[in-house]
Formats: sequence, C-alpha cells, structure tokens
Amino acid sequence: TSTFFYSRYSFLRVVLTWDPDCAIVRLFNLLKPASSSGATKSNRMQIYDCLDLFCKEEKLSEMDSWYCSKCKKHQEAVKTLHIWSLPSVLVLNFKRFSQESEHFTNKIELHVDFPLDGLDLRRYALDPKSREASLYDLCAVTCHYGGLGSGHYTAYGRNEKDGKWYEFDDESVLPVQHLETICSHAAYVLFYLRRDLRPSTWGKPVKLQSSS
Repeated sequence: TSTFFYSRYSFLRVVLTWDPDCAIVRLFNLLKPASSSGATKSNRMQIYDCLDLFCKEEKLSEMDSWYCSKCKKHQEAVKTLHIWSLPSVLVLNFKRFSQESEHFTNKIELHVDFPLDGLDLRRYALDPKSREASLYDLCAVTCHYGGLGSGHYTAYGRNEKDGKWYEFDDESVLPVQHLETICSHAAYVLFYLRRDLRPSTWGKPVKLQSSS
C-alpha cells in the first residue's frame, strides 16, 4: 500500500510501505499526470498536435471573466491565439514542467515527434505572404535531462559548412551516428530555419520515419 500526505509548512512527503509479496509500483508512475490530448498509447504526440492545441479555442473560467465596457458586467470569454506572420528563425519551446502543488513541480516526459526537415506551418499563418514561405528545417535542439532542481543540458546542432549533425555535451562534441536519436523525449527547445535560408551545403531535405 502507499500513503501520501502533504503539509502546508513543508515539502511534499511520501511514505511507502509494502508486504514482501506485494508488487512494487514505481513512484513516478503514480505521480505522472494524465496524457495530454492528442497523445498516443505509447505516450507520444506529433508537433502538429502541439500547434493545434496552441491555436485551439479556450473558454476562460469565471475567475478569468472579461469585463464588458458596454453592459458593465463580467462576462464569460473565449480566448484564441493566432499566428499572423512567420519568422526567419523559429524557436519552439516545449512545456516540460508542470506545477502540481505549492512545493512540487513535475517533469513532463512526453515524447513529441518533430521533423528534421520540412516543418510546414502554412495552415497556422494568417498572413498570405508568410504562407508562401512556410517550410522550416531544423538546425539545433536543446535537450534537458533530470528535474527542475537538478538536471543536465545537452544540444544537437547542424554544421553550416558540412551539413552534418553533432552532439554537444559539456566539452564533448561528437558526430551524430543515427539521426533518429535527435528526436527524443529530452527535446526541450527546437530551432528551425526557414527553407529559403537553408545553406546549400546541407544538401537535399530528408524525411525520417518516426520510430515506434
């Protein structure tokens, strides 16, 4: 059995007790939040699912009601985010931490699949000019391992001169042997370059199949 208790004057405390014949259940599986909308059974989702959720219409709660200057009353409001124009360099930051309580922050380990080449944002841009140049190719990835209090950062980067990918881990810099390793659950920040700015040394765009 597991007993959980929380004190407002201390950090989250967890007490575990079990019988010798009882199966041991991993603590972090118990504390892990429910899968996000769009996630598959294998706890994965596509980057386009993230963008769809970002642009999805959201009904605000009564605590966030909107004050109408005409009727002089607070009204329930609906919030929608749109992307007007697309930048030359696109930076996407995944939300990897969620505040579960006053003293506990959970790491979100959801695996998000994203393309190395050919991220298409045409349907997300409202500006007609941006829709004409809506393809992006990945040029760098920042990865995070560990939790909020302690962790480790690494990075992947595509060399401008030879077009090859390299892994940066403190003083270690090694070429990436398998491109599939770049897209992992540790991906934290993605850096995309618009296709018209792609260096010729990178060669033709490639399309990788998502690993199961």
